[in-house]
Amino acid sequence: MINNALPKINRIDLIKTKKYLWVYLHLFITDDMLYYHREIMPKLNSSRQTLLTFCLFDSSMSTYGSNYDPANPDDKWSIKGGFLKALYYGYGEYVFEKSFSKIIKTWGAKKISRIVEKARGLYEKYKDRVKKVKTEKELSCLCSEITDFEILDNEYLMISIKEAEKIKKYIENNINEFAIIDESNSQVSHVDIVIKEMENIERLWNIQE
Repeated sequence: MINNALPKINRIDLIKTKKYLWVYLHLFITDDMLYYHREIMPKLNSSRQTLLTFCLFDSSMSTYGSNYDPANPDDKWSIKGGFLKALYYGYGEYVFEKSFSKIIKTWGAKKISRIVEKARGLYEKYKDRVKKVKTEKELSCLCSEITDFEILDNEYLMISIKEAEKIKKYIENNINEFAIIDESNSQVSHVDIVIKEMENIERLWNIQE
């Protein structure tokens, strides 16, 4: 399990991932941090808490979920990414009740901060109702009923990549808040595999174009 010690990151990995935004950001975020965020979050410093919150929040804002069983076609449902999904997964506490908005603004991600502040009143209005939702199917129904967040959801999608680049730039300029740089280049890294997969995807897209 993660403790409050900064992780060690290979300097070569930092160089290799420089042009791959999400690969770079996730050098600092382990699977344990994503899966066990409730236990781990209090053990992190404020910068790592903010980055973990951003990664959790962004994933819920930008991913689409659906369910379709041919044997039971009446049980079809879908969920767009958005604030309601973030609240359902329990990230509202991190986004609205901690210093996330204030800190991320100092990192240069002012548009994300502004959108979060716009959504704060809606969070207070709907958070108790979302807490009663037990399944993603129920969440899908709730998304059809509560549409107040949709404008902000769309605003977020339009600015998220450029804002994430600003977060990456902050990390690059303040690396010691997030990790200890390991000067050894001998460690086995998964980065090469991930980058290779991304390059293959890019190659396929270029062929299709």
